[in-house]
Amino acid sequence: MSSELGRIARDTFLYAVANLVSRLAGVVLIPLYAYRLSLTDYALYTVLVATMDLASLVLGLGLNGAMGRFFFERPDDARHQNIVVSTVFIGFGLLAGVLVALIWQIADIASAKIIGVGADGSLFAYAILAVILTIQFELASGYYLINKRPVAVLMLSVCKFAFLLTANYAFVVWLNLGVAGVVYAMLVSFGLVALPASLVVLARVGLHFDAKIFRGVLRYGMPLVPSAAANAMMRVVERQLLLAGGAATVGRYGLADRLASLLQMFIAAPFSQVFFVRRFETLARRENQQELERALLIFVAVMAAASLAFSSFGPEILSIIAPSAFRGAAELLPWLALSFVLASLNLNIELGILYAKRTAIVPIIGMIALAASVSLNFVLIPLYGAMGAAVTAVIVGIVRLLLTAAANGRWGTPDVSTNWPRVIFVLTGATLLGILATSQSLAALTVTTLTIRAVLWLLFALALFVALVRNSFSMMVSRVLPKRSPAQGG
Repeated sequence: MSSELGRIARDTFLYAVANLVSRLAGVVLIPLYAYRLSLTDYALYTVLVATMDLASLVLGLGLNGAMGRFFFERPDDARHQNIVVSTVFIGFGLLAGVLVALIWQIADIASAKIIGVGADGSLFAYAILAVILTIQFELASGYYLINKRPVAVLMLSVCKFAFLLTANYAFVVWLNLGVAGVVYAMLVSFGLVALPASLVVLARVGLHFDAKIFRGVLRYGMPLVPSAAANAMMRVVERQLLLAGGAATVGRYGLADRLASLLQMFIAAPFSQVFFVRRFETLARRENQQELERALLIFVAVMAAASLAFSSFGPEILSIIAPSAFRGAAELLPWLALSFVLASLNLNIELGILYAKRTAIVPIIGMIALAASVSLNFVLIPLYGAMGAAVTAVIVGIVRLLLTAAANGRWGTPDVSTNWPRVIFVLTGATLLGILATSQSLAALTVTTLTIRAVLWLLFALALFVALVRNSFSMMVSRVLPKRSPAQGG
């Protein structure tokens, strides 16, 4: 394995652990909220969280991605990099100060219009303040990410995990403050991590503010906001249409989607954290992209093998984690897993557009994808229920990927690409085998069907492994053995 692939594999593992620790708090808190909040409070909590998620997309202004892009504009100029980081931190701090002053003036009206289920204005204001601290935490993590400090990112995640659990126990269990306790716990935990971490970052880079850089950062980042909002809207419309089929339909789809999203959480997200930095850095230095193209192909292969594993062992997984009413979710797994693989590949191809600073293209693609998603869901969900939504997710993922690849080739960075024939072959094979594994004849919970599904997955994984090893071995031999001259032939 080359040093480039080895570095990516090592850092990806550390970021995967950091993501696991960071997400683990949310998993642990699910039963806590279920037992400590009444149904009314839980409804309020659900609406409030959805509002905070949307606010995070809007208020974040794409600053984290923009900081990384401008940071690597001069990869060998440490002073420029320090100015970029400091400018982003100070600029967001100034905007946050203005927002905090404003939100208290409009909190009552905003709470009634946006939440409208019994939340008072002060709770809404505290929730927005918690969002601001969450964004500040992401900026601090982003600084260590672009500096390739995975251990520091892991330490921040551990601190976040510990403070979230402790604060939730204090406010939700001990003081029994309900939904307000959840918001206070976020305020305290993210405040205790984000603010000290940000002060450490500013102490490292110094206090600098360049208005020109900040204007460039905003021009770069703000077009990414509507694209992210379009992604959120797809899921909202999808869920609303599925509700017409009853709660069971939504439940099965939601559980399958949750399982498939683990591909993004534990494989795609940590890989992208490493890969984005290396891609920006090597493009800025005009280095050859061949090794990164190989890394991206290996990533697709790993995602494909993992997605087939979910499909192959889905019936057993579902029998353990959910009642029998949810078993129909298994047949959705191959399609939803493929949609997450397509989305993660799209993000990595989108890097060429981001590097070229043509971010205005991204929301256009996002809006086209949203229109396609809404249109297809309106047609397919009434006909095929949850399967219609799953197939729609795949079709929209393909459309978005085609548009992104075409836009990158025309306006972005053509060096950012992948081996498309191999990618198509791998993903098609994984999906077809997944559909076979979840078919009615093989989805039964018997030793025989489990053995067949396990063999299918093993053969697929083995084929991928042999292909990758053979490719790596051939490249190694070609580097070691001297090339023949014409006089040495045959």
